[in-house]
Amino acid sequence: MIIQYTILFINEIWSLTVMMAPYLLLGMLFSGIISMFIDKGIVLKHIGAKNFKSIFKSTVFGVPLPLCSCGVIPVAATLKESGASKGATIAFLVSTPQTGFDSIFLTYGMLGPVFAIYRPFAALISGLLSGLFINKYDDDDHHHSTKNGNSEIENLDFLDRIKNGLMYGFYTLPKDIVVPLLQGILVAGIISILIPPEFVADIFSSKSNFMYLMMLVVSLPLYVCATASIPIGLALMSKGLSAGAVFVFLMAGPATNAASINIVKNILGKKTMYYYLALISLTAIIFGFILDSFTSI
Repeated sequence: MIIQYTILFINEIWSLTVMMAPYLLLGMLFSGIISMFIDKGIVLKHIGAKNFKSIFKSTVFGVPLPLCSCGVIPVAATLKESGASKGATIAFLVSTPQTGFDSIFLTYGMLGPVFAIYRPFAALISGLLSGLFINKYDDDDHHHSTKNGNSEIENLDFLDRIKNGLMYGFYTLPKDIVVPLLQGILVAGIISILIPPEFVADIFSSKSNFMYLMMLVVSLPLYVCATASIPIGLALMSKGLSAGAVFVFLMAGPATNAASINIVKNILGKKTMYYYLALISLTAIIFGFILDSFTSI
């Protein structure tokens, strides 16, 4: 029995790693580009201030990007280190994983135009609200430093910028986040064994006043990207769940998982991590309720 569960655990860890790897690599590539081709002064100018404009720019930049909750972490860490305000960083973290160009088209094909329009709209609004809340109420001065040599980019030629950018994106940054990432993957592997995605579709097959909360509890620790969550959402609806309850899963599932939560704590602090989870949870339930209110009319 122990050997069987050990093999199952190893297989789950490997499966999670394979699923996360392309998005992490994409996030690291974006981070390398940002660190070497976007000067800190530009980041400070556009998303460094603690105001609505910087949060709006960060959110609009993040919504169409095809990054999952893990792939978005290295990009957010680079933006924060380059001078982005904590509110703008959180707005990017909240809005980006929920959707992307690829998931919007697939959402339209599998769940219809209402979901395809409502999903990026909810990502935009939740990112804005979360960023504004953090800038107003989070005074934690937690500082996470990653040296990227950004201040020296004006002295480098094109090839050296590429070399240094790749070095930062695929060596310096991964080295800095690897410990919390591995810890999170181990926790996610345990959770995935205890609560696999199929469990959601098989067990939560009836409507309930507590369905939003139940879906939220299941969604938060699971790893599922915005695109992969769509067929699960379709299966949930076929089992009888309301559109709003399914939307809670589509919104909260891609925005969080055990690995990303652990890294958010590392780069932004424990207090901000709690705010991050609370804001995602609250906005997911609110948007789920609104969707059910309109679709039931």
